[in-house]
Amino acid sequence: MSKKSNCNHSVESPCPIRGIIEIISKRWTICITSLLEPGKPMRYSELKNKLRGISPKTLSDTLKVLENENFIERRVYPETPPRVDYSLTEEGVELKQAIMPLVRWTQKRGTPHIGDHVC
Repeated sequence: MSKKSNCNHSVESPCPIRGIIEIISKRWTICITSLLEPGKPMRYSELKNKLRGISPKTLSDTLKVLENENFIERRVYPETPPRVDYSLTEEGVELKQAIMPLVRWTQKRGTPHIGDHVC
């Protein structure tokens, strides 16, 4: 038996953005998005070094999700060894602009490790 939603999909309803909330509610999504700056790509190793406590698998998985959702762009350069960097897309910049007030609010409250690039 399937469960029917009582969501009416109006602009005020959170239902249309359920997928986005699921993505940005993850700790590392906000940290990665807050680290990346428009026009300043970062390499995997740079991200890994700034995100204390993230495992390589979690970082890779989170980057893939953000890429699939068009928040970041992964650029591979045909070099030996291969060079890969990550940057915000236009949608990623919009996401960052949307979440930064929340990050600043969290910093103001003194909540540790949010928005200070060590997450």
